[in-house]
Amino acid sequence: MVASRDSDNVSAQTAIQLEWETVGPNLFILLNYFGKWTWEEHDKRIDQALQLVNEAQQPSFIAFNLRENSYMPPGGFAAHMRYTLQAFRATPLLQGAVYIMTASPLNTLITTAYNTYAPEVPVYFAHTIDEAADIAANN
Repeated sequence: MVASRDSDNVSAQTAIQLEWETVGPNLFILLNYFGKWTWEEHDKRIDQALQLVNEAQQPSFIAFNLRENSYMPPGGFAAHMRYTLQAFRATPLLQGAVYIMTASPLNTLITTAYNTYAPEVPVYFAHTIDEAADIAANN
């Protein structure tokens, strides 16, 4: 479905891969999390994803694929979530974020963070990449 197009070719060295394609009228950016990733990798990928949004100049969705990974780096969740959401708030073309994951208490934590720090950015949950792409294509 989404073909990797890492412009910096770091996919072999990082646990967070960045992919994108156009679905419907929207840009669909997919961040795939594998293995043990760091908050620094996360922040770098957020910056790269938002740069894509700004370069494309089209409505966009960012999806976080967490289905294959239950790892979360120690410490820093609140600070890095706040960093992400503040960056999202400053990106008017961002139409929403989709979290691809199984249902868990983390869904409530993510929803609360969005409602608190970026209430204008809709947050969605999906079980598959295809479901996430459908959300991006139809919203």
